[in-house]
Amino acid sequence: MPEIERVIVVGAGTMGSQIALQTAYSGRYQVALVDADAAQLKRADDQNRKLVARGVEKGRLTQEQAEAALRSIEATADLAAAAAKADLIIEAVFENLDVKRKVFEELERSAPREAILASNSSTIAISRLAEVTSRPERCCNMHFFHPVTVMQLCEVVRGPKTSDETVQAAMDFVRSIDRVPV
Repeated sequence: MPEIERVIVVGAGTMGSQIALQTAYSGRYQVALVDADAAQLKRADDQNRKLVARGVEKGRLTQEQAEAALRSIEATADLAAAAAKADLIIEAVFENLDVKRKVFEELERSAPREAILASNSSTIAISRLAEVTSRPERCCNMHFFHPVTVMQLCEVVRGPKTSDETVQAAMDFVRSIDRVPV
């Protein structure tokens, strides 16, 4: 299994923006936050700036760490281009099966074959999303808890066809961003 270097988060709402920020805090990954709505990307950036400022005020981050984390998140509306360079893609759009399936269909077309496709969903089984791809063994749920930058747990849930290697890579990733996989 290839090493994870580039992480894409699809959906710049509260969960997606915080998943991107927590990933950026680790300092280990190139991060892209993708949303078709430019205004939503701006709101996500504003929200993340407030979170890091609060972290600096409370002494949890240095100013340098805060600036580095914010700099490491690339905001883009181009899902296909971002996915083409991804090792791990975490879908965090709103809880609607049809919308999530459309995202997974685009990821199937655009993402490298070896990329892991994960969903932040807590209610939609990964098998419902993986079935629109030709790589169900590379799909899993990675359900982060809100607020992502505070809550330590992340559920890693396999589907019936998810490989052991995918589960292990997802769990290793969660640990690498200072979260606890369950």
